[in-house]
Amino acid sequence: MTVRDNDLAAASIGVDVWRCRFVAFVMAAAGCGLAGAVSFAATLYAAPSLAFDPNWVVVMMFVVLIGGIGTLEGPIVGVVIYFALRELVTVVLNLSAGWYLVGLGLAAIGVMLFEPAGVWPLFRKRLGGDWLSVRRQPPATQTVAGSSDLSVSATPSA
Repeated sequence: MTVRDNDLAAASIGVDVWRCRFVAFVMAAAGCGLAGAVSFAATLYAAPSLAFDPNWVVVMMFVVLIGGIGTLEGPIVGVVIYFALRELVTVVLNLSAGWYLVGLGLAAIGVMLFEPAGVWPLFRKRLGGDWLSVRRQPPATQTVAGSSDLSVSATPSA
């Protein structure tokens, strides 16, 4: 978390920033490779045109923008919305497969206009609480013993 927040501060306390970033990159690449392997194993057909299809990029951006950027729960909610919208348009409404892209575009425009942080922060406010939060909470302010007007904070005031 220190490398993510401030790499200079991380380096100053002795954290090997390059190594931490390299490990994070390798872990992310392994996860993407595993997802691709599962995807192609399900179809039993692999071709470069399938792996580098622009629709993958559009779907990934849709999932993250709709669900919520910077959260772990957001993309999960985005995937549920993506598949629900795709099935609603193609199966329930029995429209051609291209119409679900129109539905995705309208949903993305609506979310960006009315809830720019994504759908998950809206759910989080209503449900109350973070389930898979990676955000840090600042330390609580502590009162010095014997004094009611003095307080000691672990974070410097600006």
